[in-house]
Amino acid sequence: ASAVLSYHGPGWGNRSGTVALDAEFADRVASLHDALFPNTHTTGKSLVGSDDIRLVVVDEGVLQGYVAAEIHSDGTGYIDYLGVDPASRRKGLGARLVQGSVDALLATGASSVHLTVRESNHAARALYASLGFTEERVIRPYRKNFSLEVS
Repeated sequence: ASAVLSYHGPGWGNRSGTVALDAEFADRVASLHDALFPNTHTTGKSLVGSDDIRLVVVDEGVLQGYVAAEIHSDGTGYIDYLGVDPASRRKGLGARLVQGSVDALLATGASSVHLTVRESNHAARALYASLGFTEERVIRPYRKNFSLEVS
């Protein structure tokens, strides 16, 4: 099942230290995405090839993480993917990436920001809650033998 979370607050004033993805880090973001999300509908190549919002955190020339976000046709923002290199976790980078994407989405006119996260991903849900996201609902698939869990 996936939890649907929303954020209706103000932004953080673009203090996250995130920067727009550029050609220098595109291949590294694509590789990191494919490693973190191997069975998803969006490949790393298509993720970095999009014109939507793509932000990264880079430290001393090393990619630490990325976030992919977009504006939906109804004017709401959507955070689609958040990826932090496993060696860089537990340093606040996920929060910085979420804050940067919220700021970018609000700057483009989004009325609110939404995302979905696996119900079982307690660490991510705690991160989003700490940033002011609230849970709207949980979506459960009811097809026989269907699972979102990666084996």
